[in-house]
Amino acid sequence: NRQLKKTSLEIPKTEVNLMYGQYNSIVKDNNLTVLESIPFPTVFGARTAMANWQIKASEAKKIVTENELVFRIKETGYQLLYIQERSQLLKQQDSLFAALGKVATKKYQAGEGTKLEMTKALAQQNETRNLLNQNLAERKIYESKLQALLNSAEPVSSLVLSAFCARTQSSCFSRVTSSSHWFGSTIFRLIFKP
Repeated sequence: NRQLKKTSLEIPKTEVNLMYGQYNSIVKDNNLTVLESIPFPTVFGARTAMANWQIKASEAKKIVTENELVFRIKETGYQLLYIQERSQLLKQQDSLFAALGKVATKKYQAGEGTKLEMTKALAQQNETRNLLNQNLAERKIYESKLQALLNSAEPVSSLVLSAFCARTQSSCFSRVTSSSHWFGSTIFRLIFKP
């Protein structure tokens, strides 16, 4: 758009026409026409003003796009944190239900418990394992989404998430693209704001 500003003061090109032949008399005639159209002076001012507004609009659009990208990266990072924490809780719950299932199975085999009690404990353990598998699938989806947002060829690793986890107290998470490499072509800069 800055290039448009340079064109706002441009004068239209000169037109040159040459006509040759019999069009006015028996003799062959030559007619050379030179035409230069110069717009009214206020047109230049209006074009310059329009170019300035287009530059401001494109700069504002760029800022909005960058802010939206930062927001989406933060949102995806926090969603990954949530999924990671939920995974930890589900693993703890799975180990508790596994122990409960073992106890219920031994009680049933010893004749002290009911088959319903054992079946319920095993069903709860299977439900927790299904939730763990679902959580893993969600994590892969959000990691792919974060990889796409970062425009990275390399998959987002758990190390990147760990770096994000280490700084979750911060309120600002920005993405900086650089020529140096840290997990691909994208560098995270975690900025702390008090």
